[in-house]
Amino acid sequence: MHIPEGLETTGYSAEAVFGDLLTSGNVAKLAKVAILAPRNKEALELNNKVLDKMPGQSRIYTSMDEISDKDGKPIVSDSMNFTTEFLNRTTPSGMPPHVLNLKEGAIIMLLRNLDVKNSMCNGTRFVVVQMGDRGLQCRFVGGARQGQMVLIPRIKLNYEKNFPFVMSGLQFPVRLSFAMTVNKSQGQTFEKIGLHLEEPIFSHGRLYVAFSRTTSKEGIKVHAPSGIIHNVVYKEVLL
Repeated sequence: MHIPEGLETTGYSAEAVFGDLLTSGNVAKLAKVAILAPRNKEALELNNKVLDKMPGQSRIYTSMDEISDKDGKPIVSDSMNFTTEFLNRTTPSGMPPHVLNLKEGAIIMLLRNLDVKNSMCNGTRFVVVQMGDRGLQCRFVGGARQGQMVLIPRIKLNYEKNFPFVMSGLQFPVRLSFAMTVNKSQGQTFEKIGLHLEEPIFSHGRLYVAFSRTTSKEGIKVHAPSGIIHNVVYKEVLL
């Protein structure tokens, strides 16, 4: 279907969605705006583009990646045709990037349950307050602990889905959260979203999920080069 009148935006979504919020210092407002994309790769790229538009000095944290067998024994990556360069380029869903670029004032999302009792859960969003070598001083941007400070440590993270080995990386368990996948946005509500569709929606019900993240039509902007958006619905699911 065609993008509904008034929702379309041309070019890069960030300008239409964030406006001057990236330079205003208004964290409360900034945390209520997000770009949604169908795929993990697009969300990662959009996050770095948005970060570039924020004022301040960035800091880069590089992960230490390795692979092991299912029993935890180290594997020489080249022996399995998986080079170090390949591992560094691979950012599976639910893992932080090998090169994590951050700034004070950036919005981030936690990727692991660190302390569920104290709201340190997978999907929780924070604003970066101070960046250290081994820890990030952050503030909750929503929920029962909104405004409270917390320290997020650098930890070892494992991933083995779709690989014949266990991939490990020493990194902060976070990602930038200016942009996220439609799937990751489930359960969250924003004042404004930008739906970035350089590539079309590809799975059942994702368009509904994206549009329902905000409570009003005025809070939605859509970027799709063709001017067409695909609402994928599997009829078998509705029976």
